[in-house]
Amino acid sequence: MSLSPEIEKTENIKKQLLVLSLLYYAVATMCLIGLATLPFMHTILNAVLTNQDLPQQGAGPAARNLQVLQTPLNFTLVIMGILFLLSAVLTVVTGISLFLKRHWTFCVVGSVLVCIWVPVGTGLGIWTLLLLFDQHTRSLFAQRLPLKDSDLLFWKSWNAADKPHAPETEESP
Repeated sequence: MSLSPEIEKTENIKKQLLVLSLLYYAVATMCLIGLATLPFMHTILNAVLTNQDLPQQGAGPAARNLQVLQTPLNFTLVIMGILFLLSAVLTVVTGISLFLKRHWTFCVVGSVLVCIWVPVGTGLGIWTLLLLFDQHTRSLFAQRLPLKDSDLLFWKSWNAADKPHAPETEESP
């Protein structure tokens, strides 16, 4: 028994949204890996800039230029850390929204901003935008179906809390 073309297209879009949400989680993981490498970069840069084997102050302008770079480089690393963290949060929230088919406008903004991460983010963002502006996708986001337990992230723990407990039997003395 074959499905109607409309139902097949809707199912195909749902599968693509699932794949996109997983890819957004992967991009967020890459952002967190980038964040985790920043302390190592800081350590290496400070070791190079404070190395005593470099020419002394009187040896020429090269040694002074390296010392002058230390503060701007540290500031740059802090800014990079903030950007990595914000990007990770943005991509995770966009991935969750795509999975749940909610917050269409936020998904569009998130997919535009993920385009900054060339080349992976650009391809991901363009694919997401093409899918989001499809009429069938918009109708999926507009349905606003109630969330099921399976749509939630920690559904197993919530389901366990909702299950009725077996009545305790009292032992007679």
